[in-house]
Amino acid sequence: MANAHPTGLGQAPMLLKGISHVTAVPVVDPGTRVEYKGEQYCYIYNVGGTTAAIGEAMQLSFATGYSATRSMATDAAFPLGVVKHVDIPTTEYGWIVTRGFAPVIAGLNTALSPGEQLKMVITTNTGNISRITGIAGGTGTTVTPERVFGECRQTATTGAEGLMYVFAQ
Repeated sequence: MANAHPTGLGQAPMLLKGISHVTAVPVVDPGTRVEYKGEQYCYIYNVGGTTAAIGEAMQLSFATGYSATRSMATDAAFPLGVVKHVDIPTTEYGWIVTRGFAPVIAGLNTALSPGEQLKMVITTNTGNISRITGIAGGTGTTVTPERVFGECRQTATTGAEGLMYVFAQ
């Protein structure tokens, strides 16, 4: 695509549109990854039925390429990253952070504390991130290590914003 240029042989594309850029037409190929201010981002298409809000996790839908959704049918999601700079409306393209700091919206009846490992959860409410058990404490559902995609760094209560460090696969 015209908006991503290589910075050199074997290097990632250079970002020519802002990380906060959301459009109905892609500006780079979905799946493109860039590093911006020390954080890693992935360009996705929101194929889900609702807007992905800042602080919510996104998982691959496997519908087409890097189509992603904030919704999930089971408690077995493999999150791709977190919406950080601007909401991504349904059927639009935008950037999510895959490695770096991001706001986190705690899921329904959930309080997140610093140090807790985080996972994506089933919800139709605001906030789709919860704590886990079996890995570094917490009181939520036990999950396998590959489903852990972040760590809480600042307290968040139900529907309220905290801070997390994202380290999605």
